[in-house]
Amino acid sequence: MGGYHYYKDGEPQHPLSRWDVIKLVKSGGLVPPTDEELRNWSQNDALSKTLAVVQTLWFVVQAIARGLEGLPITQLEILTLAYTTITVAMYIAWWDKPQNVGGPFRVAVKTLPEPAWVLEHRMRYLHIFDVIAGWQDHLVDLRKERRVPTFYGGTTYLSENSFHADVIALCVAMVFGAVHCAAWHYAFPSTAEKIFWRICSLATVIVPGAMLIPILLGLVDGVPDILLEVLPFTFAASAPIYVTARILLLVISFTTLRSLPSEAYSAVQWTLRIPHFT
Repeated sequence: MGGYHYYKDGEPQHPLSRWDVIKLVKSGGLVPPTDEELRNWSQNDALSKTLAVVQTLWFVVQAIARGLEGLPITQLEILTLAYTTITVAMYIAWWDKPQNVGGPFRVAVKTLPEPAWVLEHRMRYLHIFDVIAGWQDHLVDLRKERRVPTFYGGTTYLSENSFHADVIALCVAMVFGAVHCAAWHYAFPSTAEKIFWRICSLATVIVPGAMLIPILLGLVDGVPDILLEVLPFTFAASAPIYVTARILLLVISFTTLRSLPSEAYSAVQWTLRIPHFT
């Protein structure tokens, strides 16, 4: 996140990579901050984060209430419901993550470490794929950066944490896609939009599941090497399909707004759902 920065002769040099930090901690050249110090750096306290999550879940409650009352839910609302799964997952993962840190830890060095391997030349479309797949770190040379780039993730590559992160992310992606399937039998302005919505909804569930297969097969003994070699190509081919499906779902959620039933504008009658005296 750019929380550590090399300084030489009082001048900032560049952010530390994950590997630099680990090496310095193991050698005793850097004492990492405590959990309490990290929480103190965060600009968002537990109350503000809780309110954000409650607001997100309140939208989910409203959607459920509309379904119970038989009121239609628009495709745009279904899309928003899908994004709530990602929002809640991000807040869980980043609950103690510092935000808007203005002053990094200064790490004084006499000689800067050898640069990590960086792929200097990369075709633009492959660069985009790397960002989608989370492999973009090998395109970043922190020696040339004054701050950590936006999509820099401190990739752990083949570590155990990387495995857990990939499995969780893909499972959340499958749940995200499954929410879109809730509109499977909804009324659409045209048959083409309904067909595209169904195909794209299935794609957002199937593609993350297909991406999960090579990760899980890597844990199984006796899997043929040729299968493990072919699966990464399947992963690479699936990513553009997933991105296209996500874009089409977003477009269709807006195009369907041109023809909504009158009940879509009706509000939930909460007094009928909450126990009260008359």
